[in-house]
Amino acid sequence: MRSRYTWLGLAMLLVAAPAQAQVLITEVQPNPAGSGTDSGEWVEIHNTGTGVVSIEGWILNDFGPTPPREYSFPTGASLSPGQVIIVARLATQYETTAAAEGFAVLVPDYELADTTDPLLDDAAVPNLTITLAGGGGFALGNSGDGVQLRNSAGVVQSTAEYGSGRSEVPGNPSALPGDGESISRVANTGSSDVDFVVLAVPNPGTGYGGAIAQPPVISNPIRAPAALTHGGTFDLSADVADADGIAGVEFYFAAATSSIGPASGSYVAVAAAAAGNTHSVSGSVATPAPGITIPAPTGFNQRYIRYWVYALDNSADDAFSPANADTTASNPNYYWENVLPATGLTPIATARAQDSRELPNWDGHSVRIQGVATTTQEAFITGTTNFFIADPTGVEAIRIFDNGVSVTVNPGDVVTVTGKIGAFRGVRQVGRDERAGQPAVVGDEIQVQVSGTAPVPMQTVTIAQLLASGEQYESSLVRIDNVSLPADPGTWGANTNVDVTDGTGTLVVRVVSVTDLAGASTPGGTFAVQGIFTQFAPTGRGGYQLQPRGIADIIGGTPQPDGGVVDTGVTDAGVTDTGGPTADTGVADTGGPAPDTGLPPDDSGVGPGEDSGVNPGTDSGVNPGDDAGVRPDSGTFGGGGGSGSRDKGGCTCLTDDDGEAPWSGLALGLLLLGVVRRRRS
Repeated sequence: MRSRYTWLGLAMLLVAAPAQAQVLITEVQPNPAGSGTDSGEWVEIHNTGTGVVSIEGWILNDFGPTPPREYSFPTGASLSPGQVIIVARLATQYETTAAAEGFAVLVPDYELADTTDPLLDDAAVPNLTITLAGGGGFALGNSGDGVQLRNSAGVVQSTAEYGSGRSEVPGNPSALPGDGESISRVANTGSSDVDFVVLAVPNPGTGYGGAIAQPPVISNPIRAPAALTHGGTFDLSADVADADGIAGVEFYFAAATSSIGPASGSYVAVAAAAAGNTHSVSGSVATPAPGITIPAPTGFNQRYIRYWVYALDNSADDAFSPANADTTASNPNYYWENVLPATGLTPIATARAQDSRELPNWDGHSVRIQGVATTTQEAFITGTTNFFIADPTGVEAIRIFDNGVSVTVNPGDVVTVTGKIGAFRGVRQVGRDERAGQPAVVGDEIQVQVSGTAPVPMQTVTIAQLLASGEQYESSLVRIDNVSLPADPGTWGANTNVDVTDGTGTLVVRVVSVTDLAGASTPGGTFAVQGIFTQFAPTGRGGYQLQPRGIADIIGGTPQPDGGVVDTGVTDAGVTDTGGPTADTGVADTGGPAPDTGLPPDDSGVGPGEDSGVNPGTDSGVNPGDDAGVRPDSGTFGGGGGSGSRDKGGCTCLTDDDGEAPWSGLALGLLLLGVVRRRRS
């Protein structure tokens, strides 16, 4: 398509002559047709100059493992002016492929031949010498890879890269060739996305005939900020390359009242500024282009900016990103962003609204919401922003997700979050932009602000209620009472699923390895369990599970015996245990009791069993009765409030609704007896 747009016309700029290497990689076939033929891969090399070039000691390698295996051309190897050679991975396999596909070149000029098998190594074809063993032999990846040619001094002479975008060399990769296809050189700019095109039928032996007119290549579209706010500004950019030189680049804008359907009017161009291959524009969200005004919205889904990129080269070839965009209001090919009001919040219920397919109604929209955090900022995933917030009632909740961690959040924090609405494995979220085919974001994808504290919202439910209304409770912090383990594993295994039942149904409890619940003993009898009700469903449906935030979310139940674990010598008010069995086995410390001094049981005003301010029976700060880190029989699951509050001594524990831990009388008696005996020894 030839340009019909604005100032670009056909006013051409001088074409900068590309750097012309004398010896070039001109064609590569990474995936010959048919199964089991990868050893027939080949590389075409062309001396495009007018003089003989010695390639003795020149090095050829793929991008392979680090470092890749390197192969050098043998003594006396040279290229005559205009000579084209084929280097095959394995000559015998290349010859089979060439005969099957009708290549003009039936026998390669060189082979890499890592094998010494005479049936595979063609003695008539010279081998390149392995000069660096590297991490593995030459093998071009079918999803992306590249080839590099260096001279005997190690200076890069030519490269070709395709597919995955590993960017092992300057420039961008070319398109990915399919089974039986190749990439062939059409230009020499130094960027494979411009220099190579995919050939459905490979054509070895022809080399490079000079630049072939190609449209510009537009890549790497980028935007900032992640969410557009009325009254704010934006920046957009894209990389544009072409062998013929770039005449100009424009960004086209239109206003809209929806993310789909016709725009409010035709698209209007804004000329981009160039810095090398990068072309960019900046503007006001309220007036992104001349004659286009975005009225101030009162809701997050009322106003939109649509845009696309146009480039024209000096041969009057043009390109669009997205492809096939045009200036009409009905143009269906565009990028888009909704415009947020300058202030105001959207209810969590609106952000998590979904259709009958259980997909978010406003997928990909920026939104600003507020709620009370029910977890820390890295709940269940270390090194990633992954936390949950709910409205004050706890009825509406949603996950907050982004790569990396840039904020500290604790349960009870009032949090305002700006990010994109989306879903992953069925769990609705606000966070990074998960839309396919949209420009990448520069800077943070989400904004999180903590503005105060509030009670942590939690709902007490039955398993039957959860299973009957899973989508309603998704991402909520819930408590289930009177549960038991149909098959008690003895410990909460890391990254395991454990079934629990409360008589109304059975639910999976997911034990995540990064929580302190992993490895802890399971309770006997009935108990209560709390956690985030979530799901993991590849199809987006079902897969419901409860994820406790830690051991504090397991409340009550019969504790497991600790098996008489030996004290480790932690001092108790200055007297060191001698390593005897723990008190809860009924065996006295071996140090023997001290004479009774007549002091009252509270040790002269110190609270019963407190050991002068140290947590009750903790052996100088170690958790109560846990014998230097081992949980006691009398308190493993007995602590606890549903609120997850911390006790006065600073240890993380729970209390029952009335503030007392079950078994507290018995535990206190045992602890007091042990403390008095030890203090009097």
